[in-house]
Amino acid sequence: MRVGLVACCKTKLDRPAPARELYCSPMFKASVRWLQHNGRCGEWGGILSAKHGLVLPDQVIEPYDLYLGSMASKQRDAWAERTRSQILAQWSPDIIYMVLMGHDYKAALRGLMVEDPIQCWTQWRINQGMTRRRAAMSIGLILKALNENKPYY
Repeated sequence: MRVGLVACCKTKLDRPAPARELYCSPMFKASVRWLQHNGRCGEWGGILSAKHGLVLPDQVIEPYDLYLGSMASKQRDAWAERTRSQILAQWSPDIIYMVLMGHDYKAALRGLMVEDPIQCWTQWRINQGMTRRRAAMSIGLILKALNENKPYY
């Protein structure tokens, strides 16, 4: 079984709401839509939040302004450990996590089985002859691939 996880985003509603609605950036919405409709993911499981750790889609939370990348290294490490514990309490350790998120957020998944479509798309571009630097997926390219429902295998 595969469970999809996405990272939180800066753009949020200005009122408490279920997490699936609170986060409202185009990248967040496209990531969730892609996970729900790509045919490889059993469920869209949740959001990794810089403030809360694992947040389930129907969990009502208040807007906040916290970015994982702005935290000190020790704070990020503590966040990753707490979030990993939350993930393992929610799902069994033999789950495969399909992730759409940046490096800092993936730290919570160390030691777990992870599929990363963005890395796969990047590798495909390298295999097509692009240099590693040129093959790196910009936010715009990632958003385009998600909106086109591009497969990654």
